[in-house]
Amino acid sequence: MNERRELWMSGAFATWGLTIAIALISVWTRPAPAGQLPGVATALNYDAHGPFRWILGLMLLPIVLPLALRTIARHLAAGRTWARHSVIVAVLVTLWIITTYRNVALAIIPCAIVIAICALLRDRDLAFTRADVVLVPTFVTTFLAIIDIGGFSVNGAVLIAALIVFIVRVAAGNAYAFVFAPLALILQTNFFARDQRYFGWHALAIVVITPIVMRFFVHARFRKTLVLFVFPLALYAYANAMSRETAEGKPRADFFEDGHSLLPASEYLRGERPYVDVLPAHGLGEDGGFDALAMRVLGPDIGARWRARLVVGNLLSCALYALAFAVTGSAEGAFLAVLLSILTGAYTMHIRMILPVVALTLALRRRWLLAGIVTVVACVISLDFGVFTFVTLLVAAFRVRALRPLLTGLAASALVLFVLFAVFGILGPFFVSTFADTPSVAAAYTLQMFSPPDLMKAFPDVLSVALEPAVFLYLAWCVVAIATALLIARHPRRRFEPVLLLGIWIVLSAISYAERHHLRFGVLVSILIVWLAVRYRRFAIPIAIAAIALAQPTTHLAVVGWMRQSRGPIEPGWVAIDNLPRARGVWFSEKDAAVIASTQKYVTLALKPDETFFDFTNSGILYFLTRRDCPVREYEVAFYETEAKQHEVIRRRESNPKIRAAMVSQAPRFTVDGVANAARAPLVWQYLEQHFEPDFEEGDVVFWRRK
Repeated sequence: MNERRELWMSGAFATWGLTIAIALISVWTRPAPAGQLPGVATALNYDAHGPFRWILGLMLLPIVLPLALRTIARHLAAGRTWARHSVIVAVLVTLWIITTYRNVALAIIPCAIVIAICALLRDRDLAFTRADVVLVPTFVTTFLAIIDIGGFSVNGAVLIAALIVFIVRVAAGNAYAFVFAPLALILQTNFFARDQRYFGWHALAIVVITPIVMRFFVHARFRKTLVLFVFPLALYAYANAMSRETAEGKPRADFFEDGHSLLPASEYLRGERPYVDVLPAHGLGEDGGFDALAMRVLGPDIGARWRARLVVGNLLSCALYALAFAVTGSAEGAFLAVLLSILTGAYTMHIRMILPVVALTLALRRRWLLAGIVTVVACVISLDFGVFTFVTLLVAAFRVRALRPLLTGLAASALVLFVLFAVFGILGPFFVSTFADTPSVAAAYTLQMFSPPDLMKAFPDVLSVALEPAVFLYLAWCVVAIATALLIARHPRRRFEPVLLLGIWIVLSAISYAERHHLRFGVLVSILIVWLAVRYRRFAIPIAIAAIALAQPTTHLAVVGWMRQSRGPIEPGWVAIDNLPRARGVWFSEKDAAVIASTQKYVTLALKPDETFFDFTNSGILYFLTRRDCPVREYEVAFYETEAKQHEVIRRRESNPKIRAAMVSQAPRFTVDGVANAARAPLVWQYLEQHFEPDFEEGDVVFWRRK
């Protein structure tokens, strides 16, 4: 046994020798010496002997280093498992960094320190357990702290952070001593002022000091604190700390997409009613309901709306953690599953996804009554996600004979909802809008049948790029669909029902792809990957390797490090609009800012305070920014493409004398999918041509005045 362990240590040292040799390319790359014979090397001005010396190092160092460290390898082989594994991990991490950043000091010093510590303390019991997953968020906050302090490259920060965490772990002697260390991530979020969150030293102090102090108070109850509090809070904080919004100081406004919620919110703030006066097509909560509530509390500007969405939206990380915990049965697995979704980019801050995830979690915990109640609320927030969840729970409850409590929860909450809608006079319009108006225009938003990523190839060639994030979700959906079909045909088995629950939701969510090519299920796929590793432990190592390759940590950390070093917009062409109260608190693209400025100019000069305009450019956000009434229910032209709806829009304009102008610019950026608005609603366009005349044009902004 010791001979095999020694062989592993020799292999690690050989890899370290190869790593050092790779780093030496920075040493051998020198200017061409005087008198060097003419050739390509001389023309490029580098020493022609450099390549020979570098290859010689690649040949010799992997052989020499294991021989030179044979005694250390023998000592490590006779020591505890943690010491050997730490050496292997240190070597692999060093190789990882050196392949992207050739630096001899980084190739030698950190790894040598780890090897020395492991050799000296090889017989000490450091109680490494699965709880040591806590070192992952600890490493992340240390990495961010070092980046914030400055003076180090991203590559150097990775190695230094890993070395600090390892040294503190050895000194602390137990993973539970790190129970408070990951909470330093909170100090690096945008809940604090820029100078405070980028200070760095306070977070680093918490990482280094608290484990040393807590080692004297380690207790089994820390397990609950770690599982129920630290892991989810660390995920929430990291999702915030590494976000573009935190790096830039403000979120970016999306002129088109943000109008879907800001226009309805603007109408609600004016006292108008959903479904009657304005159509919340995606759902009452998603399209304006949440935003109106947030702005009533925080102030009626787009920055307040975004701050509320950032705070609440990132609760999805905590909800996903709870769901992953229920599926895998492992808190550490749940943490890694959500982290994987963040690294792969599958995690996005969606308010509309939170309650569906909560409902799925309640179902897995056999809280069917509560799951039914939450599902109805999820439908109110976002109709499509709510329906996916509703159908999923019906199938799952039927299989385990839990239909009665589920239906009770659904019926009770739906009854309360309908009573409230009836009291506010929106019950009838809700049914008409939800089940007639919105479905009737679905075809207007459908894209082409299938638009695969450029990397996708025919089967089986596609397997060569299966772990590319752009390709993986397509393949994952196919695998999940097949697995779901197999499981749903079998009698319920307790260990597979959680997988089936996620599988049904994933398969149903393909409807989002059918319409707008959205792949909403990526976060759930990450949970299934970790479930496979936990359930089939014999395959845990290859699954972990595949997950790491899928996560592309090099790219992720490089981007995070680059963004943490940024101040303000990380790309040119983004500006703040401070002279318009409702536009404060976000970045706008320069083109959008020009449109807003021109619109504000015309509205101020040409319209009275109680007058408004008709938007025929899908620019619903302008009603919110200029504080003008939207004279129709729909915030996009596509929603009134049917002949009946066009006549309704015309009637509304004819009966409203406050409509004094129409915004009619046909620039491509104001259309949906490049289809001209005049082609989508020809009757409305004809009416505009007959009853309005050109009055103002500036850039992309064109206004016609009512005759």
